[in-house]
Amino acid sequence: MKITRNQIREIIREELSIPSEEDIPIGRGEAYIKHAALNLGMVYKNLKNMATRHPQEDSIVASIKRRLEELQNDFKYTVLPPWTHHTEEELKDLERNTVLKWFECGAMESDEDYERECL
Repeated sequence: MKITRNQIREIIREELSIPSEEDIPIGRGEAYIKHAALNLGMVYKNLKNMATRHPQEDSIVASIKRRLEELQNDFKYTVLPPWTHHTEEELKDLERNTVLKWFECGAMESDEDYERECL
């Protein structure tokens, strides 16, 4: 039995849980770019606030350590495709804002501002 390239792609897609283009409400490229912009906004926020106390830490040393950990996490999720760790509904939410707006959303100081202005 001969397996075609399309069959191999489908097997890989199913095994890795990679959605097809039709399963993502917006194009993969658009989803990737908007998601990256959101995470780069978070990177910007942590860099901007690096020398200040983190709201959940007691000392500047602990704050810097925490911000470095958050930077590492934000950079990681900037490069990972969003469909590997978000639901289709979450990906659909990316439609509502522009790339610049998602960057601004990532850079927002509070979760309340984010929820009010971005969701």
